[in-house]
Amino acid sequence: MRNIVAIGSNTLPNLDSSFCIYKEIIQLAGVDKPRILFIPTGYHDNPSCCEAFKSFYETHFNCEVQTLLLLNNYITDEEISSKLNQADIIFAGGTNALKMMRRWRFLKVDKLLRKAMHKGTVLAGIGAGAICWFHFGFVPNISVNNHDLIDEATNEQYIRVKSLGFVDRIMLTTAYNRETVKTGFAHLIRKVGGIGLALEEGCAIMIKDDQYKIIGETGHDHVHAYKLYKSRTDIHIRHLGEQNQWQDLYRLLSKV
Repeated sequence: MRNIVAIGSNTLPNLDSSFCIYKEIIQLAGVDKPRILFIPTGYHDNPSCCEAFKSFYETHFNCEVQTLLLLNNYITDEEISSKLNQADIIFAGGTNALKMMRRWRFLKVDKLLRKAMHKGTVLAGIGAGAICWFHFGFVPNISVNNHDLIDEATNEQYIRVKSLGFVDRIMLTTAYNRETVKTGFAHLIRKVGGIGLALEEGCAIMIKDDQYKIIGETGHDHVHAYKLYKSRTDIHIRHLGEQNQWQDLYRLLSKV
């Protein structure tokens, strides 16, 4: 079983930009008052981010919200496991994907998250919390050099990061509205090949088992997602647009 929602924005939930997307996450959980676990590792466990997330979901969706602070040296394995097991929705976010992936692997949170996925827990996120569920992520380069999670630097601004691989063979990037992201992502696909998925802000991909759909905000006229792939020396950029019906995931993996 697999329930994943990756959001194209890099900012925390708010009513103006992503309300409908967050409502879809709640509905995907399939319970009246879901228990949401927020993992802000990519935000450096910032208390303001935790409070903003908690306020948003408790106020607008009547959810029970907890946080999992993994940068605290005093947290126990039992506490980590307990919080992850109790959650109906696990939501990750942040801007520092490298730090997040390194910490998760060190604490073996990656293995616990895989168990949660197989149990049917909804896995969602923005920014680093969106790319983490895929095979690779294309993210801002704010890391140290020669880190074992860094694959190839595309330029001075962005790098490819090895993620959890819950959605295999796809590299994800968010905030594709930005020209630097568009240029760098195409450069990397040209260099290493594979399938790239790019989400604009106000856009998300939902994956349920082996199906997917692209969703956006009501009233947004220019919400888009794109698939990028290399054929010989050419880069193809296919516009996916907004989809109301579930599609077979294998279509994203094909070079057409």
